[in-house]
Amino acid sequence: MPKEQANGSSANYNIKIQQIEDIIYIDIVGKYVGPASNKKLFNKLLDKYNDHFPTPSLLEEGLIGDPVGSQVVGEEIRGIEIKSLDDFNATHKAGADIGDVIYLQWVSYYDYIQGGYDLSARNGNGPYLTNGMCHDRKATNHALIADSSIYPIKMYDMSHFLDSNFYFSQKPDAPGEYRFEVKFKFETCEATTTMTLSFS
Repeated sequence: MPKEQANGSSANYNIKIQQIEDIIYIDIVGKYVGPASNKKLFNKLLDKYNDHFPTPSLLEEGLIGDPVGSQVVGEEIRGIEIKSLDDFNATHKAGADIGDVIYLQWVSYYDYIQGGYDLSARNGNGPYLTNGMCHDRKATNHALIADSSIYPIKMYDMSHFLDSNFYFSQKPDAPGEYRFEVKFKFETCEATTTMTLSFS
Protein backbone atom coordinates (compact mmCIF):
# COMPACT_ATOMS: atom_id res chain seq x y z
CA MET A 1 0.00 0.00 0.00
CA PRO A 2 1.49 3.36 -0.97
CA LYS A 3 2.34 5.57 1.97
CA GLU A 4 2.17 9.34 1.77
CA GLN A 5 3.73 11.51 4.42
CA ALA A 6 3.16 15.24 4.48
CA ASN A 7 4.00 16.29 8.00
CA GLY A 8 6.96 18.47 7.10
CA SER A 9 6.43 22.17 6.69
CA SER A 10 7.94 25.60 7.09
CA ALA A 11 6.61 29.10 6.58
CA ASN A 12 6.87 28.67 2.80
CA TYR A 13 6.89 24.97 1.88
CA ASN A 14 5.41 21.60 2.73
CA ILE A 15 7.30 18.43 1.80
CA LYS A 16 5.28 15.38 0.72
CA ILE A 17 6.95 12.02 0.21
CA GLN A 18 5.25 8.92 -1.16
CA GLN A 19 6.70 5.46 -1.83
CA ILE A 20 5.22 3.29 -4.55
CA GLU A 21 7.19 0.04 -4.80
CA ASP A 22 10.87 1.02 -5.18
CA ILE A 23 10.26 4.63 -6.26
CA ILE A 24 10.16 7.44 -3.71
CA TYR A 25 8.27 10.46 -5.04
CA ILE A 26 8.93 13.95 -3.69
CA ASP A 27 6.53 16.86 -3.86
CA ILE A 28 7.33 20.36 -2.62
CA VAL A 29 4.14 22.30 -2.09
CA GLY A 30 4.10 26.05 -1.68
CA LYS A 31 1.87 29.03 -2.18
CA TYR A 32 0.90 29.48 -5.82
CA VAL A 33 2.31 32.65 -7.36
CA GLY A 34 0.96 33.73 -10.74
CA PRO A 35 0.30 36.88 -12.73
CA ALA A 36 -3.29 36.99 -11.49
CA SER A 37 -2.76 36.05 -7.84
CA ASN A 38 0.38 38.05 -7.06
CA LYS A 39 1.60 39.93 -10.10
CA LYS A 40 4.31 41.88 -8.23
CA LEU A 41 5.97 38.77 -6.77
CA PHE A 42 5.47 36.85 -10.02
CA ASN A 43 7.31 39.55 -11.98
CA LYS A 44 10.01 39.66 -9.31
CA LEU A 45 10.57 35.92 -9.76
CA LEU A 46 10.65 36.32 -13.54
CA ASP A 47 13.33 38.99 -13.13
CA LYS A 48 15.25 36.86 -10.63
CA TYR A 49 15.62 34.04 -13.14
CA ASN A 50 15.64 36.20 -16.29
CA ASP A 51 12.55 34.28 -17.35
CA HIS A 52 10.77 36.33 -20.01
CA PHE A 53 9.35 33.90 -22.53
CA PRO A 54 9.33 35.60 -25.94
CA THR A 55 6.10 34.11 -27.31
CA PRO A 56 3.63 33.06 -24.58
CA SER A 57 1.31 31.38 -27.08
CA LEU A 58 4.03 29.06 -28.38
CA LEU A 59 3.14 25.39 -28.32
CA GLU A 60 6.27 23.46 -27.38
CA GLU A 61 6.78 19.97 -26.02
CA GLY A 62 3.04 19.68 -25.48
CA LEU A 63 2.91 22.68 -23.18
CA ILE A 64 1.25 25.99 -23.88
CA GLY A 65 3.41 28.96 -23.07
CA ASP A 66 6.40 29.02 -20.80
CA PRO A 67 7.37 25.42 -19.92
CA VAL A 68 8.47 26.62 -16.48
CA GLY A 69 6.06 29.37 -15.48
CA SER A 70 4.64 29.01 -11.97
CA GLN A 71 5.41 25.31 -11.74
CA VAL A 72 8.89 25.73 -10.26
CA VAL A 73 9.98 26.29 -6.69
CA GLY A 74 10.52 30.05 -6.37
CA GLU A 75 13.54 29.68 -4.10
CA GLU A 76 16.78 27.88 -4.79
CA ILE A 77 17.35 24.59 -3.00
CA ARG A 78 20.58 25.17 -1.09
CA GLY A 79 20.91 21.65 0.30
CA ILE A 80 19.17 18.39 1.17
CA GLU A 81 20.03 16.35 4.24
CA ILE A 82 18.70 12.90 5.07
CA LYS A 83 19.50 11.13 8.34
CA SER A 84 18.65 7.55 9.19
CA LEU A 85 16.58 7.27 12.36
CA ASP A 86 17.18 3.51 12.51
CA ASP A 87 20.24 1.32 11.96
CA PHE A 88 20.16 1.08 8.15
CA ASN A 89 23.33 -0.91 7.49
CA ALA A 90 26.83 -1.40 8.89
CA THR A 91 27.99 2.02 7.67
CA HIS A 92 24.79 3.96 8.38
CA LYS A 93 23.67 3.54 11.98
CA ALA A 94 20.82 5.48 13.60
CA GLY A 95 21.56 9.20 13.43
CA ALA A 96 23.95 8.87 10.48
CA ASP A 97 23.80 11.11 7.43
CA ILE A 98 22.78 8.85 4.56
CA GLY A 99 23.13 11.31 1.67
CA ASP A 100 26.05 9.35 0.25
CA VAL A 101 23.72 6.52 -0.84
CA ILE A 102 20.65 8.49 -1.96
CA TYR A 103 20.28 9.93 -5.44
CA LEU A 104 17.93 12.79 -6.25
CA GLN A 105 16.38 12.90 -9.71
CA TRP A 106 14.94 16.26 -10.74
CA VAL A 107 14.11 18.45 -13.72
CA SER A 108 15.27 22.03 -14.17
CA TYR A 109 14.95 24.34 -17.16
CA TYR A 110 17.33 26.90 -15.66
CA ASP A 111 20.03 26.37 -18.31
CA TYR A 112 17.40 26.52 -21.04
CA ILE A 113 16.08 29.85 -19.73
CA GLN A 114 19.57 31.31 -19.35
CA GLY A 115 20.45 30.06 -22.84
CA GLY A 116 17.74 32.24 -24.40
CA TYR A 117 15.14 29.45 -24.67
CA ASP A 118 17.37 27.55 -27.08
CA LEU A 119 16.56 23.84 -26.86
CA SER A 120 20.25 22.99 -27.23
CA ALA A 121 20.96 24.96 -24.03
CA ARG A 122 19.06 22.49 -21.87
CA ASN A 123 21.45 20.60 -19.66
CA GLY A 124 21.27 17.45 -17.59
CA ASN A 125 22.69 13.97 -17.21
CA GLY A 126 19.52 11.97 -17.73
CA PRO A 127 17.46 9.76 -15.42
CA TYR A 128 19.07 7.75 -12.64
CA LEU A 129 17.61 4.45 -13.87
CA THR A 130 18.56 3.20 -17.34
CA ASN A 131 15.51 3.56 -19.56
CA GLY A 132 13.85 5.33 -16.67
CA MET A 133 11.04 7.79 -17.10
CA CYS A 134 12.14 11.33 -17.87
CA HIS A 135 10.38 14.31 -19.39
CA ASP A 136 13.39 15.58 -21.29
CA ARG A 137 16.73 13.81 -21.12
CA LYS A 138 18.67 17.07 -21.45
CA ALA A 139 16.75 18.68 -18.60
CA THR A 140 16.57 15.65 -16.29
CA ASN A 141 19.32 15.46 -13.68
CA HIS A 142 20.44 12.96 -11.07
CA ALA A 143 23.13 13.16 -8.41
CA LEU A 144 23.90 12.05 -4.89
CA ILE A 145 22.33 14.51 -2.46
CA ALA A 146 25.64 14.61 -0.57
CA ASP A 147 27.36 16.05 -3.67
CA SER A 148 27.68 19.73 -2.75
CA SER A 149 28.43 20.69 -6.37
CA ILE A 150 24.76 20.27 -7.36
CA TYR A 151 23.64 23.13 -5.11
CA PRO A 152 22.04 25.52 -5.46
CA ILE A 153 19.38 23.82 -7.54
CA LYS A 154 17.56 26.58 -9.41
CA MET A 155 14.10 26.46 -10.95
CA TYR A 156 13.37 22.99 -9.54
CA ASP A 157 10.40 21.89 -11.61
CA MET A 158 7.41 20.67 -9.62
CA SER A 159 4.98 20.07 -12.47
CA HIS A 160 2.67 17.20 -11.61
CA PHE A 161 3.68 15.22 -14.70
CA LEU A 162 7.38 15.53 -13.83
CA ASP A 163 8.39 13.20 -11.05
CA SER A 164 11.15 14.12 -8.63
CA ASN A 165 12.47 11.01 -6.96
CA PHE A 166 14.88 9.64 -4.38
CA TYR A 167 16.71 6.41 -5.23
CA PHE A 168 18.84 4.36 -2.82
CA SER A 169 22.11 2.93 -4.16
CA GLN A 170 22.34 0.55 -1.17
CA LYS A 171 19.85 -1.63 0.65
CA PRO A 172 19.54 -2.05 4.39
CA ASP A 173 21.09 -5.04 6.11
CA ALA A 174 17.64 -6.54 6.69
CA PRO A 175 14.27 -6.07 4.97
CA GLY A 176 11.63 -4.03 6.75
CA GLU A 177 10.57 -0.46 7.43
CA TYR A 178 13.12 2.28 8.07
CA ARG A 179 12.61 5.87 9.16
CA PHE A 180 14.50 8.91 7.90
CA GLU A 181 14.55 12.61 8.68
CA VAL A 182 14.50 14.70 5.50
CA LYS A 183 15.49 18.35 5.43
CA PHE A 184 15.30 20.69 2.43
CA LYS A 185 17.23 23.95 2.81
CA PHE A 186 15.88 26.88 0.82
CA GLU A 187 17.06 30.49 0.54
CA THR A 188 14.89 31.79 3.37
CA CYS A 189 13.74 28.70 5.25
CA GLU A 190 14.03 24.99 5.84
CA ALA A 191 11.37 22.29 5.56
CA THR A 192 11.73 19.04 7.47
CA THR A 193 9.71 15.84 7.40
CA THR A 194 10.05 12.20 8.41
CA MET A 195 9.67 9.45 5.83
CA THR A 196 9.10 5.76 6.54
CA LEU A 197 10.15 3.47 3.70
CA SER A 198 9.74 -0.26 3.13
CA PHE A 199 12.62 -2.36 1.82
CA SER A 200 12.23 -5.99 0.71
